[in-house]
Amino acid sequence: MKKIYLVFIFIFFNIKCENICVLGTGYVGLITGAVLADIGHTVICADINQKRIENLNNGIIPIYEDGLSKVLQNNFEKSIFFTANISSAIQKSTIIYITVGTPPLPNGEADLSAIFNVCEKIIENLNEHKTIIIKSTIPPGTCNKILAYFKNKKVEVNTFDIIFNPEFLREGRALYDCQNPDRIVIGSRVRKDARIQKTINNLYQSYINQKVPILYTTLTTAEMIKYASNTFLALKVSFINEIANLCDINGSNIKDISQAMGLDERIGQHFLNAGPGFGGSCFPKDLSAIITLANKLNVKLLTAQAAVDANINQRKIPYQKLKKALGNLKGKKICLLGVSFKANTDDIRDSISLEIVPQLLKESSIPRIYDLIAQSNFKKIYPSLEYYQDIYDAVEGADALLVLTENSEFTRFDYGKIANLMNKKILIDCRNIIPQNILKQYNFYYDSIGNGSSHNQDSN
Repeated sequence: MKKIYLVFIFIFFNIKCENICVLGTGYVGLITGAVLADIGHTVICADINQKRIENLNNGIIPIYEDGLSKVLQNNFEKSIFFTANISSAIQKSTIIYITVGTPPLPNGEADLSAIFNVCEKIIENLNEHKTIIIKSTIPPGTCNKILAYFKNKKVEVNTFDIIFNPEFLREGRALYDCQNPDRIVIGSRVRKDARIQKTINNLYQSYINQKVPILYTTLTTAEMIKYASNTFLALKVSFINEIANLCDINGSNIKDISQAMGLDERIGQHFLNAGPGFGGSCFPKDLSAIITLANKLNVKLLTAQAAVDANINQRKIPYQKLKKALGNLKGKKICLLGVSFKANTDDIRDSISLEIVPQLLKESSIPRIYDLIAQSNFKKIYPSLEYYQDIYDAVEGADALLVLTENSEFTRFDYGKIANLMNKKILIDCRNIIPQNILKQYNFYYDSIGNGSSHNQDSN
């Protein structure tokens, strides 16, 4: 019955199902492939990592993202398939998505080697016209370099199309964002190419039905849109964090300030939550790449550099607050609540916890880790730390709690029970999520970011 209903929908809305290959099964690749399969296209997700493909075929997903497992399970071997045979996947598909990683090089530039390795594979298997859609984040001008690469390889220009279609996914809400985009950006050689518009209409008809705005632009402009968007969001984060630091000195409250600012439609409410600085796989590397590119072109991105500098300073604050509360950290048991770079993800890349744990170990303190989603990844780096599946086991005998991510679970703990179990009732809330009236009730010493001043209660 469900299949008949789906067929009816596709016929009614004139959706043409496409044969699609997604090259790369990382974060962007899996989310993109899952959503395309879920709206009715046939998707082959391909990767050179044979172990990852084997795991995916056995239902083992390499990333955590709410709802992803269910979508993949519902479409597995119906409309989505996984293979390590890159050549076959390309040959069987008319649309090729490139979603491989572009990590930073030591000099700050994006490493594009995986991009060009994939392009070489496409050229080798160009058995018919291919529409190549790049979702990997790449510096402005990269698509033109790819076009030149194809030309140098003597590939006829009419046998392929290159599109840059950036992703705007928030980890922890990536599946929702991919299913409900606020805009779609399509960059191509010609700003409004009739053939490409037809392809996009077929590919994204479900989004068109949702009235999602589609912006057609040039390749370089589309590349810049991605970098400009992430740079601006990073600026907002660094700005509100610096205001929060001022609040800690002058006694004002950052939550009230953020709420009032967010009600101004010119500013907006998103990315105004004070915290320990941004991390993850996007903002740090994207800012590094765009600043490096600008420097090569003799352009100074002063505000972008300021966001980076402010973030470096912000990431020192949680440790400073912990030192202020405890003094000598030797032998102290510090329970870290959350080790991912943000809530609802297992991604620990550039997380604040990766800076704090080495500092704690250097001072001979004892880090305890509680993060049911991300601690398995953290354990790969620090296998000898203490890891807990139960919060009350984690806090027993602890000298301090350090809240590093905004997991909603942390707000539902029994803090009366926690107070009785801890050696010292010290809580440093770097995400401003724990209700302060509860902490006062149980006589915690607590500190946060941007809420005026530390609240010192009897911590014995």
